[in-house]
Amino acid sequence: MPEEPLSPIENISETTLEQFRKEFEPYGWLIVISGGALDALLLYYLSLALFDSAWIALFMAPWIAVFFWYLHIRGKVQIRFWKEVAESRGWSYEKDHSVAGERGLLFHQGSGRTVLHAVSGVYHEQPLSIVEYMYTTGSGKSKQTHYYTIFEVKFRGTFPHLYLNNIKNADYIDFFRKMGLPQLSLPAEFEKKFQLYAPKQYEIEALQIFSPDVLEFLLREKWEHDLELTESELIISRPMHINSASELETELTKVQTLVDRMAPTLNRIRLAEIGDYPSTL
Repeated sequence: MPEEPLSPIENISETTLEQFRKEFEPYGWLIVISGGALDALLLYYLSLALFDSAWIALFMAPWIAVFFWYLHIRGKVQIRFWKEVAESRGWSYEKDHSVAGERGLLFHQGSGRTVLHAVSGVYHEQPLSIVEYMYTTGSGKSKQTHYYTIFEVKFRGTFPHLYLNNIKNADYIDFFRKMGLPQLSLPAEFEKKFQLYAPKQYEIEALQIFSPDVLEFLLREKWEHDLELTESELIISRPMHINSASELETELTKVQTLVDRMAPTLNRIRLAEIGDYPSTL
């Protein structure tokens, strides 16, 4: 019999669990029996005081195998999800997209910098990409993995390197403080939520882009993510990866609304270098 066509993925976690159950079912009894036998053997050796670290590894082996099996299935579901996103919009999909050439500050943090999935298309004549990104900081017990969904939009204009940091995003607060980057003064109600950084001598250009109207728009929309402008690109950083079609649609609608609001300025503005002052952060 021909296989039934797959339904579009609405939720990555739920689809992964459903697929895991289907694949686990034929072999589940074997894993349970082997795990139970090892448990019994472990208790026996504990009673004889012959227990050591090798037995711990043997005891954990089946459950570690199950865990990696689940991760493997989730990886396949994520690929299918992002391919469906691209196909439904007439966009392109790329797995393991290279970070080489990426100009955003986030792409230069930590180590193990990886783009897991990338889809690219066009929105209102503006090239738009969505990438699932991760990197790590620290080592040993202090090692931490950071996950982001990043929206990149290209414009016809050129502008200095600007960064609008939502103070809830702690990843960058220490970074900016250590770098000693110049922070611009903003209206009090806005500084409660955001910090704006711009190169020295480019304050006027920064405030042309982040005008009172744009700041009011961000407050009104309860904007939650960091914004970065570099050369001709707007980069929007959202902590954590996307888990569902509805979540993606909500985030993409927010991004598209912001693009519509900022496009007239970002398509028109042209960067004029000021003496020897660099226009980058």
